[in-house]
Amino acid sequence: MRRRSFLASSAILPAISQAALPEDTLLKAMRDELKRSLKKLQLENLEKPYFLSYRITETTTVSASASFGALSSSGESRRRLLATECRVGNYTQDNTNFYSARTAFSGVIRIQANFGSSLSLDDDYDEFRRQFWLSTDSAYKQALDDLAKKRAALENRTRTGAPSADFSKEEVVEVTLNKPVDFPTKAKAEALVKQLSALFRDSAHIDNSGVRLDCTNILTRFTSSEGTEFWRNEPGIMLNWYAETQATDGMPITDVESLYVDSMSALPSFEELSKRIKAFQQRLKNLREAKTLSRYAGPVLFEGQAAAELFAQGFATALLGNPRIVVDDQRFEGMFAASAGVFTDKISTRVLPSHMKVTDDPTRKDFSGSYPVDEEGVKAKPTIVVQGGILKRLLNSRALVPGVTDSTASRRASGVAPSNLIVESTKAKPLAELKQEMLQIVKDRGIEFGVIVRRMANPADQFARPRGRTVIFTSGAAGQSVQLSPVIEAFKIFPDGREELIRNIEISSFTTAAFRDLAGVSTEAAPYTAQFRNLRPNPFVGGPISLARILVTYSVPSMLFEDITLQQPAGEIPKLPFIAHPSFA
Repeated sequence: MRRRSFLASSAILPAISQAALPEDTLLKAMRDELKRSLKKLQLENLEKPYFLSYRITETTTVSASASFGALSSSGESRRRLLATECRVGNYTQDNTNFYSARTAFSGVIRIQANFGSSLSLDDDYDEFRRQFWLSTDSAYKQALDDLAKKRAALENRTRTGAPSADFSKEEVVEVTLNKPVDFPTKAKAEALVKQLSALFRDSAHIDNSGVRLDCTNILTRFTSSEGTEFWRNEPGIMLNWYAETQATDGMPITDVESLYVDSMSALPSFEELSKRIKAFQQRLKNLREAKTLSRYAGPVLFEGQAAAELFAQGFATALLGNPRIVVDDQRFEGMFAASAGVFTDKISTRVLPSHMKVTDDPTRKDFSGSYPVDEEGVKAKPTIVVQGGILKRLLNSRALVPGVTDSTASRRASGVAPSNLIVESTKAKPLAELKQEMLQIVKDRGIEFGVIVRRMANPADQFARPRGRTVIFTSGAAGQSVQLSPVIEAFKIFPDGREELIRNIEISSFTTAAFRDLAGVSTEAAPYTAQFRNLRPNPFVGGPISLARILVTYSVPSMLFEDITLQQPAGEIPKLPFIAHPSFA
């Protein structure tokens, strides 16, 4: 009997249904061609596929951007992408997790079916079947070729350590998630960004700015030979604004602020958005007039958004597990070992203070990173990755990492990523008390001040904003273990509690090991949602192309470090404009 697991509805995921998946021409074509391929797909006396799946991502977008009240761009689009996954062999050893140097250097370019190909927008059953047939044929031939080469490579060597299966066995599920779509028309999107961007006309100190609205609905249809199927309709809206200015000494200052909701009705009112943009402008004005510092080494307290961003960039990316890659040329062994993951060999070792716990929980329906099943159809479940400061396991997809036999349901968009990361501590203290502890360290060391960081840039936001003027300004942290985004807003804090705003600083020589020696964390931990971008990706462990944003919600307390090095960015400082920009008055 085919087992199915159904997920209950909730306020945040209102349309998860126990009913059968919606019937349409595309889904029928997927099922019919899958059934035919499983019955007849076999090349001569070679092996048949043991696993076959089709994933179709249908993306519909409405977008608009404007600068200083003038429309910059707008558009509507619709696109379908087909990703076909074919596995030959068995769950223990198949054609995946393999890299052939011979193929890479042969000059032969192969279009891999699992990376995605465009699919017809017309609901033509026969055309769908033809496109599925072509994609399946390509995927099957590639799988046979890769498996033969992989087996040949393994015959000539002995791999150390316990072998991991190439693919996990998971519960068969059938899930429908059909969130209602509440998007504006293109004309209304244009009107909103023009109104909001016009607010920057009153800021003479800002020389470049913009507002962007992206409304993206992603409908994913998935079916596999194991019986798992899901229909997932997920609308998402991003509204962001950015601005660029220069400090009085010429140093560039850039900031971006983003909101993520699933409907237009969930956006704040125009009046509230106007207040937020005005506060954003004032922050930039204050930064423009603030001082910087050449270098600082000492205690640093990361508060609120900055704490969440530091954890996201400096720790969360280390929690991702990549499978071991077989190569047919031993000269590449070291390269793949280096890209396997920062914490690959840290299981059962201490990575945080003993009073701390970290959970990845895609079932937290009050957070934006929630989902019922991941991209491989694995049912969402909470995973404790750190307990008592000890790393318990890594986040992984069905492509297994050493020591585990199941997926953590962490396959998102085109790779492994967290969902909702919750950081807890049994020894948390009120933020005010944590500040006093930092000031005590300052006093004991006889230094002039400590530093509080309240805002850091998000690396994905830097790509989300429209391109403004080019600024040549290099980072001085290129050689560090973790390439962190710049600090946007920080303060010197003196022993008497007085604070002084500082700007244009970077975190230097930061490593993930710094979290192990945290001096303290706060009881306060406001949720923070941002786009996730892996700063330490494995370039050889990819997946289907996807236009989806990976949203992660972090519940991270403020964090006190006893020793952090901050410094002014290195590089050429652009000159100030010879004359001020023309007044909009």
